[in-house]
Amino acid sequence: MEALTKSAFAKLRGYSRAYVTQLGNAGRLVLDDEGLVLVAESDRLIAATADPSRARRKAAPRKDWNSVTADTGLPDFQTVRTQNEIKRGVQLDIEIAEALKQLVAADEVALAVADIAGAVRAALERLPDRLSMPIAAETDPGRVYDLLDREITLVIEEVHRLMTVLPEQNEEAIC
Repeated sequence: MEALTKSAFAKLRGYSRAYVTQLGNAGRLVLDDEGLVLVAESDRLIAATADPSRARRKAAPRKDWNSVTADTGLPDFQTVRTQNEIKRGVQLDIEIAEALKQLVAADEVALAVADIAGAVRAALERLPDRLSMPIAAETDPGRVYDLLDREITLVIEEVHRLMTVLPEQNEEAIC
């Protein structure tokens, strides 16, 4: 473990003494009990806490986005900043999809499905009321089949109409 004075560390790394003082005040230097700078540990801490927007040269991209610094156990600045930018990008993608009507809130879909399911149930429950008398009077199985087929087709057409009308009604309610 190499330990140097702050001025020797500044000279070794090509930093000004004022910059080394700033690093020390910011807690970015690792010092021993005598106040000497531990070079290797300080270099790692400075690299891990560096602000990439102020970098003089382009650093190699980090591969492990869940990395933590050895000294503090906390994620480094670059990792946290990258994660935040990714989250902002995903949020913007969601907002754009909503604006383009490519994305619908789950509660709106659930409401529309519940409305359609209720309409289907009501239409099916009305079938016996409408068909009991005409079917009871018929003796021809072909005629009974035609009556049932016509009424079921009407229910299916009503459901189809609701499937096209409800999204438009929900869109108007939102606007």
